[in-house]
Amino acid sequence: MTRTVCERRERATQIIKATALAGALSFVIQACQTKHAAPTAAEKQTRSAQRDDAGSRAAFLAAYPVFMHPRCMNCHPKGDAPLQGEDSHIHAQNVQRGPDGKGLFALKCAN
Repeated sequence: MTRTVCERRERATQIIKATALAGALSFVIQACQTKHAAPTAAEKQTRSAQRDDAGSRAAFLAAYPVFMHPRCMNCHPKGDAPLQGEDSHIHAQNVQRGPDGKGLFALKCAN
């Protein structure tokens, strides 16, 4: 069964929100478990990595609307046939992905 673009977007949004929530919960739990003593070098490095993780999550969430735009979703859907248009209809000329992901035979995609 093929999902519509809206269903794919909604599912991806749910996954991203759950991932962000899990990351935030993990950070809060770790913060509650830390000691109030002066941090060691290893603890400082861990905290720096946690900030990098939080920054990575924030950057991904900022880029997410671009990834889910029909212009991206049409060329990168699940399956072997790209889609077209704002409504994500089947691509004309029966275009297929091919083994290299750029189309079959004379229908190679240069984009």
